[in-house]
Amino acid sequence: MNRVEACGGYNGSEWVCATNGVSVVKTAQFDPQNGSIVWYKIYVNNDANTERTATVTDQLPEGMKLLDSTFTVASNENGTITWNLEDIEPFDTVTITYSVEALHAGRFVNSIRIDPKYSDGTAEHPVYASAIIDVEQIDKGRNGSIWRLPNWDFEYVGYSAETTCDEICAMSQ
Repeated sequence: MNRVEACGGYNGSEWVCATNGVSVVKTAQFDPQNGSIVWYKIYVNNDANTERTATVTDQLPEGMKLLDSTFTVASNENGTITWNLEDIEPFDTVTITYSVEALHAGRFVNSIRIDPKYSDGTAEHPVYASAIIDVEQIDKGRNGSIWRLPNWDFEYVGYSAETTCDEICAMSQ
């Protein structure tokens, strides 16, 4: 979080305070009905006493795809989702809620970058947040989890690709 707070007083009792910056929090939780669906929430806080805009960029981890978003998506290309937040009021929070599908089991580290700007277009330093979630199985209806072929990186040596299993078994006897 990049944040500055400054206060000044006059007449012994009059104080003026100003803050500068944007902060962000990101959470992840499973959908209660489907363990392969993850709900993310991004909370973008305008910690300043002036209006802000921000671009939120989320690079989905490999093996996840966007399903839905409560906030209008500006772009979704090759797993990179972008939202444009306009008119974030002073000391206000904008919440983006969206769902993704995990295409396989595993640990998913999802990171976002917030690029805030002053209302005049002057850019501030980017702010980052991450959420980690472990998907233990992929639910596909009544059949339970699906099996995925492991990538064992075997190197094929020996018989030609046209050789059948029966021919290989006959040769090894």
